Amino acid sequence: MSRCSEITPFLRERTWHHPSVRALRETCGKNFPPEQAIRKRAEELIKYAHRFGWAGPPYDPRILASILGMRVREKKLNAGTDGVLRAKDGGKLEILVNERLPQTRQNFTICHEIAHTLFPDHCELVRMRQKTGREETYHWELEMLCNLAASELLMPMDKFARDVVYHGYSLKSVDTLKRRYAASPEAVVRRMVSTDLEISCAVFLRRMHKPSEEKQRTTGSSAKPEKKLRVERTVPSTDFHYFIPKFKSVPTDSCIYQALFSRGVVTATENWGLRTTPLFRTEARAHPMNNGARHEGPRVTAFLFPT
Repeated sequence: MSRCSEITPFLRERTWHHPSVRALRETCGKNFPPEQAIRKRAEELIKYAHRFGWAGPPYDPRILASILGMRVREKKLNAGTDGVLRAKDGGKLEILVNERLPQTRQNFTICHEIAHTLFPDHCELVRMRQKTGREETYHWELEMLCNLAASELLMPMDKFARDVVYHGYSLKSVDTLKRRYAASPEAVVRRMVSTDLEISCAVFLRRMHKPSEEKQRTTGSSAKPEKKLRVERTVPSTDFHYFIPKFKSVPTDSCIYQALFSRGVVTATENWGLRTTPLFRTEARAHPMNNGARHEGPRVTAFLFPT
């Protein structure tokens, strides 16, 4: 079974700049891609925790933190802050998780903070952040790799991929898998794509203006344009080689729009009007994929499968 790195080929080939990522590469070998290195460390942590009785699914990240000697506390954090890893007196680590988050998102957040400890310089980094309160340049590199590791901790690939095969690679399986792994719908969809069991792309859409229309609307230069369902972000599998641009609107006769008025998954084979792209077998479902996020307008999640 192939393993997708959950990031684009461009990122796999890029130069890494963050000091923690560089430290990881020095530890694991510069010829070992950082995303593979951090996933390997997450897998080793899972094996270690299994020896102390950690089991699932669902995999309780609070128990994992306890095994590692870390305390988890819910606390009201600033808007936009899901969680914080900090050092206590005596060198012990503590995870603060935003009490306003739903449980599924708290689970992923705790796994994300645990993932920070997989980097060899994490103690130094935590102390530096507590002292200065500043984020490093290229901080997004570190956060992206922590998200990869968090997915592995919450939804270990071996078991998750078998469950996807059993339940089916479809949006229809998301509800079952989210309950089984105590994960958010969006995390499940992203993890499904990462299995590489199908050539596909997950597309997250919402009804909104494109940036030029939003600017036009705020300046009051003309009448307010109508909002359309537009692409907010995409998650392609390794072999999905078709570019779906951000803010692209979908055809009004697409099943994407039909999903807004359906309680379940709607399917169709359709043309998205992109150059050099085939017809896509499309699955769509209206879904609150960003748990706790407050965005204007309805949201839809879709799977695209090249025909």
